[in-house]
Amino acid sequence: YSSDLPAAERSHILKGFREGAISVLVCSDLIARGLDIDQVDTVINYDVPTNMSQYTHRVGRTARAGRHGKAYTLVTAPQMFHFKQMMQEHKHWHECLTHLKPQQVVLDKLRLQYNQALETVGEIYT
Repeated sequence: YSSDLPAAERSHILKGFREGAISVLVCSDLIARGLDIDQVDTVINYDVPTNMSQYTHRVGRTARAGRHGKAYTLVTAPQMFHFKQMMQEHKHWHECLTHLKPQQVVLDKLRLQYNQALETVGEIYT
């Protein structure tokens, strides 16, 4: 989902997401700010929020109207210090339940799948 897409195409994508025909919506932080989608139950931050306000805004896309949701933030080792510090300062570190360090073989497989998905998207939109 990108601001580079025509408005009609963005509307079509959102409609598909709302109706369940599209199960994953990838968008930048900037474009996500204007979205109001009730059924979001999981947010994955693939870039670390730089401040607590930004983090709260992103993860707040889940758990609307009293529902529960999950938020994951992909953090590299160099980013961990600042992310942990931010979460501790706002007393949310205890809510960070899982710290995963995937095996390199798993990352390599996911990287391959990710690159293939990007190629497919490129073929669709060119």
